[in-house]
Amino acid sequence: MRNLSTRPRLISAILCVLIFAVEACAQSSDQQSLGDVAKAQRKQKSNAQVIDDDEMARRGIHHGTGAATFDCDADCMQEIRRFAQYNKYYKGMTDEQWQTAFAAAKDELAPGDWNEWLSKIEQEYCRTPGKVNFAQANSLINDMFKKFTLESFAKKIDTMAALAHPDDASGAEAIRQMRIDGLEGSILHEKLTRIQQKCYVPGTQDTSAAHSK
Repeated sequence: MRNLSTRPRLISAILCVLIFAVEACAQSSDQQSLGDVAKAQRKQKSNAQVIDDDEMARRGIHHGTGAATFDCDADCMQEIRRFAQYNKYYKGMTDEQWQTAFAAAKDELAPGDWNEWLSKIEQEYCRTPGKVNFAQANSLINDMFKKFTLESFAKKIDTMAALAHPDDASGAEAIRQMRIDGLEGSILHEKLTRIQQKCYVPGTQDTSAAHSK
C-alpha cells in the first residue's frame, strides 16, 4: 500500500538539498527558456562523475546508455502533482507552467542512467515472487538517490536568488530550475513506488544474509 505521508516530505527534502547547497553560485539575470536550462543542466551533469565508475560497472550500470525518453504517464504525473502542491515552490503554478516543468524534468532524466538503475532495482524486487534480497535492493536504491543528490549539487542552482528575491528575473529562473530538479527526484520516487507495488507479494521473505541465518 502506498505510504501517503512520506511524499510531501520527500519533495521538500529534494528542494532542501538545493536550498542549502553550499556551492550555490550566481546565475545570469537574463530570462532563459526551460529548454535552455535543461540543456545547460545536462552539460553540467555530463561533466560530473558523482558515482564511482568501478562501482557502477560492478553493478552492470553504464554511463550514457539511457533510453531516448523517460516514461512517466498521466497517472504518474497526477500522483506527483497531488503531493507537490504541499510545497510552497509549486503553489500557484498554472497548468501550463506545470506541464512545461514536468516535461523538462523528464527530458533531464532521459539521457542519464536512471532507467538502468530502476531496471536493476526491479530485478531485485521481481526476480523471485515472494522473495526479495532487501539488503541488495536498498543498497541500489540508496546509491541511486545518492547519485541524484550529488548531481543536484553539481547543477549549482542559485538557491540564494530564489530565497532572497524570488520575484526578479534571476530568482524566478532559480525557482524554475529548483522545480524541475524537485520533479526529477519525485519522478524517480514514483517509479520506484510502482516497482514495489507491481512485485509485492503478501508475506514476502527477506533473503538477505542478515535474515537467512
